Amino acid sequence: MIAVIALFLLGRLTQVGWLYLVDAVLWGIIMLSAISPWLGVAFIAAHRRVDSTESGKAQPVPAEGDTVRISVSLGSRALWPSYLLNVFYDCSLASPENRLLRFFVSNVFRSGQVDIETTVEAFQRGLHQLGPVVVESSAPFGLFRRRRNVTGEQPVLVYPQVLPMRHLAMAQGFSGMESQGRRGRTGTDLAGTRNYVPGDPRRSIHWRNSAKTGQLMVKELEDPLDRTTYLLFDATQVWGEDRETTLEYGIKVVASVGSFAQCNHLPIQVLGGGLSKRANPVPKAVMQSESKGPASRPLLWSTLMKELAMVQPGDGYEIGENLAKVPPGASLVAVISASDRGGLQALAKASTMLQSVVLISLEGFIEHEPERGTKEEMHADDLRSLVSAKILVIPCRPGQLKQALEALERGKGEARSKSITDSMPLVNQAVAVDGQNGNAHYGG
Repeated sequence: MIAVIALFLLGRLTQVGWLYLVDAVLWGIIMLSAISPWLGVAFIAAHRRVDSTESGKAQPVPAEGDTVRISVSLGSRALWPSYLLNVFYDCSLASPENRLLRFFVSNVFRSGQVDIETTVEAFQRGLHQLGPVVVESSAPFGLFRRRRNVTGEQPVLVYPQVLPMRHLAMAQGFSGMESQGRRGRTGTDLAGTRNYVPGDPRRSIHWRNSAKTGQLMVKELEDPLDRTTYLLFDATQVWGEDRETTLEYGIKVVASVGSFAQCNHLPIQVLGGGLSKRANPVPKAVMQSESKGPASRPLLWSTLMKELAMVQPGDGYEIGENLAKVPPGASLVAVISASDRGGLQALAKASTMLQSVVLISLEGFIEHEPERGTKEEMHADDLRSLVSAKILVIPCRPGQLKQALEALERGKGEARSKSITDSMPLVNQAVAVDGQNGNAHYGG
């Protein structure tokens, strides 16, 4: 611009005609460079579509690690074509170093359509926002640049990764147990009658049997055995970076065990991440009515996976608060960081009231660990307390989640006083233990 003005002033001083001609040409180039980019992007329309290439999977897609196809279609509403367009957008689905996707489009005609397709690997579960598709033009001379957003942001939900499991010793072991609960004066099911003992309430008297036998008989009630497997993870304290964090590993364990339970009709309940704050648990009566339809279990499983995908660091309650929700005599799979001494101590204390406990201990996720001697002493103390509480401990370091789940399948860990398989026989078949409906419950 300065050169054009200087050339014009020089022409006025010298009155040389060719200087005026060159100056006019330069002014024309400047005006064309200012107008052409605006005309090139002003009438561009675009549509973006996100599809998963894993559409045949039984699990909700796209999940972490799946290949996602992103298609952008460009069209023009103008009577003239648009040339030399740069198209780009921010793709938060991809890994951090590959999130800016850029493309070059030579031309877009009014009667035609340009399709841009790319595939990315879903880097991490969660709700991602694809940035708006931006069309940029600096044609024909590159002196001016014009940008325009041709689409808005687009949300994409990436589900947690599910690792396949073939067995779950602590859950499938229920097939070999008698379906008898604890008998006493309180309960929900009538187990029989017995002779009256002083102190029994009058409302417990079974008048019909008393009339038959000629002596007072009272009802003996029992609580049905709770066959629910409780899955516990912690989102309040998170160690690690990107997807190699204690939270991400905990969610993957819950999703993997939950997938196995869903396929084998085993009831589960998830504690952690504040799931109940976002979605109320489905009432039992509703689940029984829905279970008559073939799509009842997939709907519940999809809801649980969606809730797990939405968990953020800091959500939910601490380990001790969630452990208080586990009923006595239940089976528990807990995923806790080895650095969370408070959580480990709460688990050791609560395990005395539970039937079986498996701890997947997440180790090596903290960046600034204590000195080696101090760390080993602390870990040894925690390990002794867990072993004395008869907790099966399965260590898991970054990159070793598959091996930890294999150990969970077999019911064998690094340090234990009694294996789960010692008291619960491992079966290799699907067992419907949820009575009538077979749904996977969740809450917490």
